[in-house]
Amino acid sequence: MRKIGKWMYILPLAAILSGCVLDDLSLCPQNTGLSLSLSYRTGGQAAGKLPIERADLFVFDSRGRFLRTLTDRQGPFTSDRRYELELPPGDYTVAAWGNLQKDLRVSPDPFVPGMTTLEEACILLSGLSVSGKADTGLQRVSGPEKFLYHGRTGTLRVESGKKTGGVIPLYRDTKVIRLQVRYLKPDGSPCDEARPYPYACMLAADGGLKFDNSYLPLPAFVLENSGRNENIPNGFDAVFHKMTLRLDEPQEPEIILTDPRKPGQVIYRAGLTQWLRGTGYDTQEALDNTHEYVVELRFACTHTTVRIFVNGWEYVPIDEDI
Repeated sequence: MRKIGKWMYILPLAAILSGCVLDDLSLCPQNTGLSLSLSYRTGGQAAGKLPIERADLFVFDSRGRFLRTLTDRQGPFTSDRRYELELPPGDYTVAAWGNLQKDLRVSPDPFVPGMTTLEEACILLSGLSVSGKADTGLQRVSGPEKFLYHGRTGTLRVESGKKTGGVIPLYRDTKVIRLQVRYLKPDGSPCDEARPYPYACMLAADGGLKFDNSYLPLPAFVLENSGRNENIPNGFDAVFHKMTLRLDEPQEPEIILTDPRKPGQVIYRAGLTQWLRGTGYDTQEALDNTHEYVVELRFACTHTTVRIFVNGWEYVPIDEDI
């Protein structure tokens, strides 16, 4: 009889916990779960106001299966705001994304509780597919309109009747490449016959990120510029919002200039990573700590010679044979 009584106690408890996880989160034990906040550092100091307009927290269980999402579009987006997640006792991992807007989407779509895994979860530029295949030629997309931020916890353990606290540090992924193309005579004065200015784009392959913030392998695509200014006496500016910037990218990002009078004819093409390495951005830490890059191409009145500057530092090619 004593054994029967023991099992009569355990079975209802197991049913409650099972229902809490898979069927109805309202069945979770009271005051049990996670209490999380987001943080962001800028200029070496913690920011009270976070640089985001939307926060999405994705909860995964101990086996890496998706459980639920908490989305905040209202704010206030401050470091002292707490996100309360009612969960049963267990181990959890939470991934946070800041600024998931219309130009970014989660994949697979939809996330299925108990089935979608942390390993397969990813963020994609809206214009790209997971396969990366297009009907004709390379896919053409624009980068994130708003800067993307990412954070993730380690394993968080929840015990019955307790709230486990934690802080998720956010890190900015999106990089801004400000391309400045200038046409100058030897004396530094503007060229007389520089117009029409070429079309500028970037060849990239960073259109997807996994939930651990690593690359999702994708075929190369054409990254369109998100802003262009020709109201300049001797050239033009173009702005690219690149999803991220890594030294180990599967496709080295390339700046490509094409002839506006002969669509598709390349005037100039060169890799961005070599310029970064040659101007002091030769470690991943240096790239992670710099979010905006001013890349200036100083052409002669033809495209036969060029000087290259990154954030004011001139790039000098190194002859490996010397």
